[in-house]
Amino acid sequence: MKKQNIKVSIIVPVYNVAPYLARCLDSLIAQTLRDIEIICIDDKSTDNSLEILNQYGNKYPQIKVIALDKNSGVSTARNIGIDAATGEYLGFVDSDDYIDADFYEKLYKTARASGADITRGGVKITSYDGATTTDNSEIKNIERHGKWYFAWQWWAAIYRTDMIKGGKVSFPASIISGEDTVFLVKSLVLAESVLIVPDTYYHYIRREGSLDEQIMSVAKITSRITALETISQIYNISDMTSDDYISRYAWTIGALYTHFFKNTAEHSKRQVTDAIVRMYMACRDKGGISKKLVDIMGAHGAAYLKSCDMDGLFNYLCNTVNKSDAFVQTDTFYLFGAIPLLKIFRASERLLVRFCGINVLRVKSAPKDYRIWVLYIPIIRKKRRYKG
Repeated sequence: MKKQNIKVSIIVPVYNVAPYLARCLDSLIAQTLRDIEIICIDDKSTDNSLEILNQYGNKYPQIKVIALDKNSGVSTARNIGIDAATGEYLGFVDSDDYIDADFYEKLYKTARASGADITRGGVKITSYDGATTTDNSEIKNIERHGKWYFAWQWWAAIYRTDMIKGGKVSFPASIISGEDTVFLVKSLVLAESVLIVPDTYYHYIRREGSLDEQIMSVAKITSRITALETISQIYNISDMTSDDYISRYAWTIGALYTHFFKNTAEHSKRQVTDAIVRMYMACRDKGGISKKLVDIMGAHGAAYLKSCDMDGLFNYLCNTVNKSDAFVQTDTFYLFGAIPLLKIFRASERLLVRFCGINVLRVKSAPKDYRIWVLYIPIIRKKRRYKG
């Protein structure tokens, strides 16, 4: 009997997700791409997740179930899945998410036709309130600026197995939150090309108790600090261009900055502040980074950071109003295409308007799109920048 040629190995870590597991598995079984294997690693669940996995495994031969003897964490589960994988490419799906039926077929065909090391699809995000949105911001960043702007939606991609196994890329087991982004950045170091397939979707579900929460425990924040510092160390020894380095390193500090507002404990806030200063001190282009951080932390925050004044930065951040949802988009308007005139900073529920460097308006919510036209002649150019 001829040995099956597996095209994509799909790795699914499972831990206490019984209410969501069938939806996930049904979306994987329904894949139009044939010759796939679905490797499910049960991390010693205490609900009936393993029972559900075994039921599916007995019914569908493409499903392989690995039951761990003890709870070891999602990184260990994924690493075991990588070791067991036999496919040309690796895919990863969290057990409370699901994907379109043609997701892996479209990604695989594009990867094979182009020889891309990483190929990623589109993303639809369902928020805590059940609202679903299509998130194209990261795809646009990758298309415009290159692979280093693939920042966090790592599960929406497939990775060439030889690259991952040959480069010994794995998920750091010592990091409980943010380990996936470390995996992504390590993969990007090796990848020569990242291609986009925007018309098929990974459905990412935000829910209470998941690792992606608005408010985090001190332990998770500590872990995120470790993850972001690990990423910054990778950037510091990479061969990125100067512009890419400044942008991505500033983004990493900005990601740390948002964690200041995700826990009210003073110890946690001090931890984040110290890590921000530490990361800034370690960067190889402090001048370029400090200019970028003005948009992220404000002129005063960037000044405290530039002088490495931890107490000053801590007090400044403590007195910063309503930053639990950091600004994620900046629109800059240039008069006659050249002179910076107006900046509009947006978050999901906030907006700040700055005219000639002066804050002139702050509102809680804002429309998503807008234009400025005079007699149908576009005399003002708008430049939009996203973090991540």
